[in-house]
Amino acid sequence: MLSGSIPMQYGMGMPGMNGMNGMNGMNGMFSMTGTSGMMPGMTGKTGMQGMGMMGMPAMDTTMAMLNQMMMALQLQMMQQMMQFLAAFSKQQASTTADMSKLMAGFLNGGTNPASAFTSAAGAAPLSTSSVATPQTGPTAKVQNFIDIACAQQGKPYVFGAEGPNSFDCSGLVAYALQKAGVNVGRSTARGYQSMFKNSAVSRDQLQPGDLIFYHYKNDRGIPSGQASHIEIYLGNGMAMGTDSPKEGAKIEKVDWNAFIGGARVPQLYK
Repeated sequence: MLSGSIPMQYGMGMPGMNGMNGMNGMNGMFSMTGTSGMMPGMTGKTGMQGMGMMGMPAMDTTMAMLNQMMMALQLQMMQQMMQFLAAFSKQQASTTADMSKLMAGFLNGGTNPASAFTSAAGAAPLSTSSVATPQTGPTAKVQNFIDIACAQQGKPYVFGAEGPNSFDCSGLVAYALQKAGVNVGRSTARGYQSMFKNSAVSRDQLQPGDLIFYHYKNDRGIPSGQASHIEIYLGNGMAMGTDSPKEGAKIEKVDWNAFIGGARVPQLYK
């Protein structure tokens, strides 16, 4: 019999029981001091630990890849938000309502909001598809009215002209309305303001296809509160009109400082 503690000293470890560190053993035996015999080795606990450690590099690699993916996604979102803010600041949109509409479009997965601004700011004609979608959806007549008006971009401004080769502000409106099937006749900015007074809309009610009226100081005797200029609202703070021989018919930002009201053309919704 053996008495007292029996210190174990590893001798030749069993293959596979000492982890994945190699095959060190020849006979898988260990010796016990105080005896002359040899006994079969016990289970290789050290080996099990070795196997656990071997699994860690794969887990570390997976976590590193996930972290990189999250960082890339956050960076993309930050870049898109910076583009949105830069475009909005550049064009000096002036109301919280405008900001809310643009932000809603951005968050709902719409096209980059910077595109509508930057396209409109350039001299080249702007596609109406990016600005002509009202909140309730355009009727066929409304969209046709907008398309006809925007197709006149680049044509010269001539006071009193009503197309097809040149226009003044109300002449452009009259031309586009007639081509869209609305026969209300040729009038002035003040005339259209009076004609559609029963369907007047405020700034926050405007939608593409509405007429917008301005008042500027003038030498024609047009008093404050009455329209000296008229344009066609396109949405997103943009309008189609003509008011200058230097520029001719073009899409441009609404001059909210001179804006005095809007009106909806009922015939476009029948």
